[in-house]
Amino acid sequence: MRASGPIASFTLNLDDKTEAQVSAAQSSAGWLSKRIARNLKQALGRHVPFWFVFEVTGDGRLHVHGELGASRDELPAAREALRRAGGEWADIRQHQA
Repeated sequence: MRASGPIASFTLNLDDKTEAQVSAAQSSAGWLSKRIARNLKQALGRHVPFWFVFEVTGDGRLHVHGELGASRDELPAAREALRRAGGEWADIRQHQA
């Protein structure tokens, strides 16, 4: 991805409902990947390359770490798109994505 343009790293914490949907999906990564791709395309008006990995915290909460291809001026919209994909938190949103 670095060869094709600017990138940004991200961490995305999921809300309880989205975490349950990811866990129940036949392909957890596929389900979440489609959801992230759809939200990023809606927010930025283009296909956004990205990758992610799952991690489980010590208390059992599922979240993801990854990178996406976006310029600095696209990052606020990308962050909102990631929050929507993760099931936007009602409180403390700045810690979600």
